[in-house]
Amino acid sequence: MKNPAIWIFAAVFFLYPGAETAVGGWIGSYVSRMGPRGAQIASLMPAFFWAALTLGRALGTIFLRHFSEHQVLRGGYGAGAAGIALMLWAPSLSYVIVGALVTGLSFATLYPIAVARLSHRFGVAARGIGAVMFSLASLGPAIVPWMVGVISHATGSLRAGLLLPLAATVALFLLQLFEW
Repeated sequence: MKNPAIWIFAAVFFLYPGAETAVGGWIGSYVSRMGPRGAQIASLMPAFFWAALTLGRALGTIFLRHFSEHQVLRGGYGAGAAGIALMLWAPSLSYVIVGALVTGLSFATLYPIAVARLSHRFGVAARGIGAVMFSLASLGPAIVPWMVGVISHATGSLRAGLLLPLAATVALFLLQLFEW
């Protein structure tokens, strides 16, 4: 517990899955509030996000052949934050769709890289540490989307609630500025 890298991994394993689930889970509700056209396409929005995430995971090996894990993590968190920001401040539904696709593609390789880095960093000890990290990876998706709803309800704005996964993604980007 004295190793600072463990706390960084704990943040990654809690915040990233929480942000991913919050964006994928709330994007349909967010779009449904954008008028009649948004209401028509709202049920498809999670599919756009998850399809982009799945496609990105398939394409991730190509990126990792040309860029280091550290570069992919920085780019993924940075582009993911930009995608969420685009969704939240988009002037039209088309931009929200683009933001969802960018976020899904950007998030694609982040969790698999985190798991690989955990194994690489801690070796055999990763088995014990991994149990805690994977528990955190279950808590993040339970707590972060719920907090989006709590914030949304308290403020009367789903956009305000969705600032939470944006803040989490920005925090994870800032962690990537340091080698860990």
